[in-house]
Amino acid sequence: MAGGENPLCPLEHYVTLMAEYFYFGRPKLPRGYSYPIKRGKLDCILDASQVLSVTSVAFCHCHDDGLVLSVDYWETRQKPVQYGLQLWIHAVPSKERHVIQDTLLVKVFPVLVTWIKTIDRPAIGFNQTDHSIRFFIRNGSMDVQRE
Repeated sequence: MAGGENPLCPLEHYVTLMAEYFYFGRPKLPRGYSYPIKRGKLDCILDASQVLSVTSVAFCHCHDDGLVLSVDYWETRQKPVQYGLQLWIHAVPSKERHVIQDTLLVKVFPVLVTWIKTIDRPAIGFNQTDHSIRFFIRNGSMDVQRE
């Protein structure tokens, strides 16, 4: 994939509407670590995929186990029902950033978008309980854990 271009978000779409969510920010990382994707690219993917239900995004420090992206969905048990859909983007070793970014764009985000759209369909009842999905990337291979 040349230049990290993503079929979900063509480069000309980078003038985004900026997805509406609470942004926790990006803590400064120690030398040798980077975030695997920029916020603008994430916004572009969410906009192009018509994913409007993300309520917050946080960029976090590295996990030793290869965790790159975790997503949590929760719903309140009170009226009116409210929900949260939080994305946690974890730092990665800088030398692996480009490979991990390509894996995110090609393999992870299509799975994530499908998962989020499943939650967004209230008729199936999936959205009435808490859920999470975790994406691990090690040596270019993706592992997904769903709860």
